[in-house]
Amino acid sequence: FAPAMESGALVWRAINMGTPPNEHFVDDFDLVTSSLVFVEMRDGEMTHWVNAKDVWEWIHEDPETFKSHVTDMARGLLEPAP
Repeated sequence: FAPAMESGALVWRAINMGTPPNEHFVDDFDLVTSSLVFVEMRDGEMTHWVNAKDVWEWIHEDPETFKSHVTDMARGLLEPAP
């Protein structure tokens, strides 16, 4: 995803949801604990988001499935639907 990141089409942000300027993300994305959230933005507005809750069960037990799932989700946001 290097080209997408270099162009700004894909952005990675680590956010501390426990600090005052970021506390709204708990409600915005239905967060309970550390989460991986994919957010689609169009013209500065959030158009779609997905909380990838199920990825955490694979991170230690099956890293390849974790990587595949995260890659597929990112690719799904970058590639237009047919």
